[in-house]
Amino acid sequence: MSFDISHLLERWDYRPGQVVARRFIGEDGHEKVQLRVDLGILQMNAQGRPDGKRPFGQASVYDHYVGKLNRHRRKNEGSESGFGLKAEVIANCNWKRCSFTTDRFA
Repeated sequence: MSFDISHLLERWDYRPGQVVARRFIGEDGHEKVQLRVDLGILQMNAQGRPDGKRPFGQASVYDHYVGKLNRHRRKNEGSESGFGLKAEVIANCNWKRCSFTTDRFA
């Protein structure tokens, strides 16, 4: 198996200022979304978590942290003080951006 994606980059131009995305069915049978970025291609699953992983046994890191937030609220009389989220928001934003561009925004 070759990891070189040069042939894909040569046939799919990056267009500055434009969102260039496409959908297709992957070898695993799941729908994928690809986003052409200036230095390569970003590929994500179209359904569920963009990278297909199940962190902490949950559908997403977001779901994991929502559970943690709910437990935090119960222990702190409903307060969200001292609790925060980061990485999942970025991944989900990229996924929704591709979905919106390919007219399949969920």
